Amino acid sequence: MLKKIGVVYTPYRLADFVAELLHLETAKDSFEINTILDPACGECALLSAASKIFGGDVSYKGIDVDMDAILASSDEFNIEHNDAILPKNRKTETAEYWVKKMEPISAIIANPPWSSEKIYTRVELQKAGFTLTTGQYDMYVLFIELAFNLITDGGYFAFIIPDSLFDAQNEGLRRFLAENTEIRVIARLGEKIFDEVNRATTVIVCKKIKPNKKSRTKCFRLSTNERRVFLSSELPLIKFYNAGYHEVLQSRFASNVACNFDIDVHSDEEKLLKQISKNTIDWGVLFNFGRGVEISKTGKIVFCPFCSFGQGYKKSQLVEGEKSCSNCSERSC
Repeated sequence: MLKKIGVVYTPYRLADFVAELLHLETAKDSFEINTILDPACGECALLSAASKIFGGDVSYKGIDVDMDAILASSDEFNIEHNDAILPKNRKTETAEYWVKKMEPISAIIANPPWSSEKIYTRVELQKAGFTLTTGQYDMYVLFIELAFNLITDGGYFAFIIPDSLFDAQNEGLRRFLAENTEIRVIARLGEKIFDEVNRATTVIVCKKIKPNKKSRTKCFRLSTNERRVFLSSELPLIKFYNAGYHEVLQSRFASNVACNFDIDVHSDEEKLLKQISKNTIDWGVLFNFGRGVEISKTGKIVFCPFCSFGQGYKKSQLVEGEKSCSNCSERSC
């Protein structure tokens, strides 16, 4: 079941990095952290990392469906065995259920399941108050929406998620974050951060407050060489981040056609790119894009004299030396 929904427990060095990012952003605002929640806590690597940085005056809470992982976690954390998304005995919307059950949550830190496996129906999720479930979506989208609804105004959430955040299917999630939160950090770390997981990893830190024209986002991409050094050494990720991030205005994301998080473009490059884009060619007007022609092993292609459609053919498709066009169905030799 856990493998089915994409559960992979967090390496301690990645957990340390996420906790450090969360601490840097909250400290910058002098925001007081009273309670930190991990709604998919597993063996509590993220809560352990947070406790090392934020100290013992903070209350650490977790939720997880895996009882074995909970039993293996530290006694210093208050862990509940339950489903964070559709909890047992829930009679209200999910966020309302947890808000009533817990003390106010200052921050959420999480590595939620990444899978696109649909273990809940869309109707169930909508009844539970989830709105970001249109089209194709991954499990982590549900946890991000839940986190936004659980934390107090001005609170923070820090998530470890896959690079599918940048895909077309997640435009709705990106726009939701860009319009409703201050996106403080977007860090693209690439592949191999998790053992035996061949998906690229991203860390995102957001503050629950409406962004303004001055809101800025720290953007970072771990290069191939840096990733190789990190994986072969004990150097902390925060060292690479501090040396390599740059800041951009968050408003740039929302102004994109698809709300793209174009983190590789630096602020001083924006004017140049805008100037270049003024004289670009719309290739969609000049060309028709589609699948290539599927051809046989012989590599032979014929063109229909009626519709000019190119296509491969096999001898078995010929009848008295003629072939039916796969596009317009006319027959010709």
